[in-house]
Amino acid sequence: MSPSRKKPMCQKCGQPMAGHRRPNGIPICPSPKSPSPPPVASSSRLSLPPLPPASPSPLRREDPILFDSLPDGTQHRRNPHWVDPSPPPNSDLERADTPGSMVPTEPADDNPLSPTTPRIKRERDPTLPILIEEDTDENVVDALSSSVTSVASSTSRLSRSLTEVLMNCTPLVSIFGAPREDLTTVTREARRKGLYTAIVHSNQEETPTRGGSRSTPAPNNSWMVLMGHDVNAVASWCEIHDRERIRLLEQKQITGGRMDLLFEWPGWIMKALSLVMVAIVSSSMVVYFLSIS
Repeated sequence: MSPSRKKPMCQKCGQPMAGHRRPNGIPICPSPKSPSPPPVASSSRLSLPPLPPASPSPLRREDPILFDSLPDGTQHRRNPHWVDPSPPPNSDLERADTPGSMVPTEPADDNPLSPTTPRIKRERDPTLPILIEEDTDENVVDALSSSVTSVASSTSRLSRSLTEVLMNCTPLVSIFGAPREDLTTVTREARRKGLYTAIVHSNQEETPTRGGSRSTPAPNNSWMVLMGHDVNAVASWCEIHDRERIRLLEQKQITGGRMDLLFEWPGWIMKALSLVMVAIVSSSMVVYFLSIS
């Protein structure tokens, strides 16, 4: 090993050259008031305290992996983040506070769970008409269908034109059918509203049927109540109705009460005549409104 090298010493101050400044290449001795600290040896440098040994991180317990068995024998992994949806509200609990009825809502004939429930016989209202199917010629049926279509289109056009024409008009008399037991209530309420009223008979006590031997009672609205703001209009309509009723009674006396012979005709002839009459009246009204427009 080579001998250790001596540190250079300053010949002016006798201190080691370490710490002397050399601004222009000439060494300047340090001031005695603030002596330059001696250089710190590399072996005596300040060292940081040793770090404590790293502690092992705590083990986290992972959720177990769950599998569901499927019907085909395979396994399906369950999603751990799946949240079951809330169940729908129970309608039975909601309706528990409301008053209910013990009567079933479905017909007894269609309920298979109540075989001992007596069946209710549904009786037909005698005031409703009975539809009877008759064999008719196909040509007649086609003609009737076309007539009905044309009459319906004419009626729709007529209703639209009537709505436009009657927009600025005022109704004078309104007619309502009412049963006998409601006449007093209807007229009293109408008079409270400031309306004039009158009661007339609708001449529909009996409706003859085919054969002329039986009669069907009319619906329970054989009385008509007339209402209007104009007393003269109500009175005029009553006079017209009375004259027409007297004329029908005289005609019935002249014919001997055999007006029911008209109903002996076949049903399809009556239907055809009715459609023809409706078509003629509708066409006449359309021509009239077109002529005045």
